[in-house]
Amino acid sequence: MTDYNLMKDFTFRERDEFTREPIAEKIIKLLDSEIDVSPLIIDGKWGTGKTEFCFKLRNLVEADNPNNYKVGYVNAFQADHANEPLLTLIAEVARFYDEKDDKRKNFIKNAVPYLRLISGIGLKAGLGFAFGRYAADIPDALADGMEEIKDGSKSFIDQSLESMIKDQVEAEKNLSTLRNALSDIASTNPIILLIDELDRCRPE
Repeated sequence: MTDYNLMKDFTFRERDEFTREPIAEKIIKLLDSEIDVSPLIIDGKWGTGKTEFCFKLRNLVEADNPNNYKVGYVNAFQADHANEPLLTLIAEVARFYDEKDDKRKNFIKNAVPYLRLISGIGLKAGLGFAFGRYAADIPDALADGMEEIKDGSKSFIDQSLESMIKDQVEAEKNLSTLRNALSDIASTNPIILLIDELDRCRPE
């Protein structure tokens, strides 16, 4: 099992058997340049040291940081239980700042409405889908009462769809606000998010 706590303080000075510090230095040069390199993907087979490289890269950036980068590390596999991946990334960005910092408060304030809405959309869609899919499995003995249920369910589904449309419009508006808040943070503190173990996550 990978010991992430053991590796988080690793630097290239401590050990660099495969001479990867020059690669990390070139990545930093790319980040410092005007070239848009987001996202940047590091590919390699299991056991080739991608996780260790992530921590060493982060520590190298932070050791000499004239651009005042904020560097975060996300273990995507550990967060794979969450149905909304954006929540994990938002939490990592919020972690950059002290709890009393206005930037953190403003960022979370703008993130919450969006996350609440997209979570609600998933729930409402699931309810409508479940009723339609499993209605045929209800025993014949209950068929007499089904017409009443179907009439009520049609109204419920109509209302749910109308609500979903409104929620989607609101979610897009809140996402725009969230983007602006993120852009505001990044304008003074460029953000680098190292997302590890992505290949071990569920396909979706």
